[in-house]
Amino acid sequence: MADTVATYRAEAAAAGWEPTPDHLVYRGFAVVADTDERAAELEAAFLPPGLRFLLEGPVPPLHGSAVSATSPEAPTDGHTLDSSPVPFGVGRMLFAGSPNTVVERIREFHAATGVGVIDVMFSAGQTPDEDVRRSVELFGREVLPRIRDLGAAQPARVMASTA
Repeated sequence: MADTVATYRAEAAAAGWEPTPDHLVYRGFAVVADTDERAAELEAAFLPPGLRFLLEGPVPPLHGSAVSATSPEAPTDGHTLDSSPVPFGVGRMLFAGSPNTVVERIREFHAATGVGVIDVMFSAGQTPDEDVRRSVELFGREVLPRIRDLGAAQPARVMASTA
């Protein structure tokens, strides 16, 4: 993500414009639980089995016919997994853990990217309702107050949804 933001900033500068943190949005998933261990359990089942490879990378292209992934959860719908060295993600959700862990990860992410708006979803339809509610509650009560003012002059905005 840091490389993507750097490229975006460079292209914007070449066009004579400088984006503010509010112009930089990251949309992803979050799992906040009482402990890191419980968050890891929820994260492991966050996506349906056929899509869990998305947290492991790489992403299947829209066209192709052969599957070349070693993951047993790779798509079996005829898509080819991209064999390029650039994976989809870091191998797991960026924001999963206890409140303290999620706060630290968001701070590190902000420092590395300068992103000013983080839009997180707490469910992909696999997480039990009570765990989604607890995740949202912990995020709102224990994470958000500690990250609300990340950045310089303008506070970071965090949007959250359960859909």
